[in-house]
Order: sequence, then C-alpha cells, then structure tokens
Amino acid sequence: VIGGFEKVFELGKVFRNEGIDLTHSPEFTMMESYEAYTDVNGVMNMVENMCKYIIENLDSGYEVKYAGKTADFNFPWERKSMFELVSKKFSVEISHDSNLDDIKTKFEETHNITTESKTIGEFVFELFENHIEHEILNPLFVTDYPKEVSPFARENKEKQGITERFELFAFGSELANGFSELIDPRDQEERLKTQALKKAEGDEEAHVQDEDYIEALEYGLPPTGGLGFGVDRFVMMLTNNESIREVIAFPHIKPEN
Repeated sequence: VIGGFEKVFELGKVFRNEGIDLTHSPEFTMMESYEAYTDVNGVMNMVENMCKYIIENLDSGYEVKYAGKTADFNFPWERKSMFELVSKKFSVEISHDSNLDDIKTKFEETHNITTESKTIGEFVFELFENHIEHEILNPLFVTDYPKEVSPFARENKEKQGITERFELFAFGSELANGFSELIDPRDQEERLKTQALKKAEGDEEAHVQDEDYIEALEYGLPPTGGLGFGVDRFVMMLTNNESIREVIAFPHIKPEN
C-alpha cells in the first residue's frame, strides 16, 4: 500500500508455533487484505458483504448448525463495544475512562473477581476473554479494543486508550480481526517496543520489534483498513466440521514410522 497499490490481498497458508486443538492448528488458511482510504467501519462492511455473498451463493440458508448448536447468520450482523458487553454481563458500568481502583473494588465485592491488570483496558479485555467470548453464538462484530492489546490499530480520537479495531466472533470462536491501521511511525515504534518487553517477559502473543515495518511507515502509509480472516474456521462452521483438520486440504500428519 505504501508503494501505491491501494487495494491488496493474499489468500494462503499461515504457520504459527502454537498448540493444537479442534479449532487451532500450526498450519491454517488466512485471507489478509489492506485497503487505502478506508477505516475499521469500511473493513467491517467489506467482511459482512463478503460473507453474505458466500452464504447466499451456497444457497443453504442463514440457519447454521455447528458443534451441536444452531446460530442465526442472517444479515445485518450486530456490532457491539467490548465495554458494553462487559458492562451488561456483570451489571457494572465500565467505560474507557473509568477509575481502575474503583472498578477492581466493585468486582471483588460483587463478583469475587480479582485481577493483576494495570489498566482499565487490560481488565476489560481479560473479562471479555474469560467470561464472554466463548458465549457468543450468532455472528457479532466486537469493537472498541483496548490499545494495550492492539499494537497495530489506530487510537480512537475521542476515547483515549481505545482503538479502532474489531474482531468477528461466532460459535464462541474468532473469525476475523480488522482495524484502522496505525500509520504514525513514531507511535508504532513505541508500541512495538512495549510489545517486545512483554515478549521478553514471557507473553507468547506479544509482537516482536519490527524495524523494517517502522522504516516502511516512515515513507508514508495513507489511512488504511486492514484485515485478517480465518478461512478454515468459517468453512468449519458452514460445513459443520468440528475439527480444523477436516477442512485443511492437506494437513500435516505424523509419519507412520
């Protein structure tokens, strides 16, 4: 995109050194795209239109059965803030500028939940991951991701500490991750330094310090919307296959000898 191609995508294999279970494989299929002059809302619209096109062309209806459950994939798909979801789940009003100590006290008193989180964003993300994510059945765009867990997403101009990022969930699994790209090289450099420190402390999901990416940003990235879409999980849901190995064309297998 920095080089002048305003819409780019790739569809291919991704390899990550992670554990294996029914929905995770070291090898999986991802579609990634970057589009200049759009933002997180444009990316959500594109994902929804893409999924709608696929489902309507399959002509199998909007009622999707997977893993013993039934979800309504009818459009439009809902969009909700992570802070709204957490506030509703625990009946405690939390916003991006809530006082962390006050919120910690409320959760200890009313829900017997304690946390080591150092910011309100980290705490809300922790609550979402541990208590809400797995309960999402129908397709849902979850927005307002905290800055601490979104190193490549642009910060919301009106909500400090919140980024213009979403993740799409269905049947308790993540399907897509998208955001308004962070285009400020100095801001990006500081965030990646923070991520590198977290990685050194043992955070396996933290990013490495990517000097080449910083240098590229210094040439000038236009406002851009980025996306990563998990093809295998979407296919699993539409074909009612509970194991990711069933939808990967040629999965790696252990040699017989």
